[in-house]
Amino acid sequence: MKPHRIEKTIDLLHKKNEEKSENCFFNECAQTMDIIDFEADLGIKLPLSYIIFLESFDGGFMCGNYEAKMVKENNDFEGAKWNSVSFFGLEEIRKIYEDKSLMNWKLFDTKYEVYPFIPFCRTSIGELLIFANPLSKERESPVFDAFHEEFPNDWGMLFNNFTELFEAYVNSNGYIPTTSYDKPTVLEFVETQKMYDESKLKD
Repeated sequence: MKPHRIEKTIDLLHKKNEEKSENCFFNECAQTMDIIDFEADLGIKLPLSYIIFLESFDGGFMCGNYEAKMVKENNDFEGAKWNSVSFFGLEEIRKIYEDKSLMNWKLFDTKYEVYPFIPFCRTSIGELLIFANPLSKERESPVFDAFHEEFPNDWGMLFNNFTELFEAYVNSNGYIPTTSYDKPTVLEFVETQKMYDESKLKD
């Protein structure tokens, strides 16, 4: 099988995890069967790039020196995590997804058969980054910023996919920009993928 582009960045993170252990807090890998069960339980599909990440690290975060000091001197792991860009592992995604799905978060009168927003990351200012479900035909999703003061029809695209975000994150030691929004919005993407999936069923 041809190596996925994200694998090079995963190798770089492994290296940084060893060389800067005081700034890196990543969990052990998720098991493949746990990922399969997770998708079956929730009726959603995770992007291929995020699955490859999970098979190396079941969530975690990189932090700056101030946050590293919070952990080292005060054992304040949760504080350091909250003030960093943090990727969710399977159980954290499950909990947040189920909570948001139950309240039909941000959709109000619009109801989808399967809740279409998959939170996978929290930024250092407490915003959620999400994938959209259903995925593209390449089994990927853009990364959208679920900005709490706006609604899905205004949630713009931050990165074309998780691989691009992850490259920016690791190369910048845990920083990602969250101020430039491109088209499509998350609702435009969801509706486009729904139409594509429905047309396949008719063929």
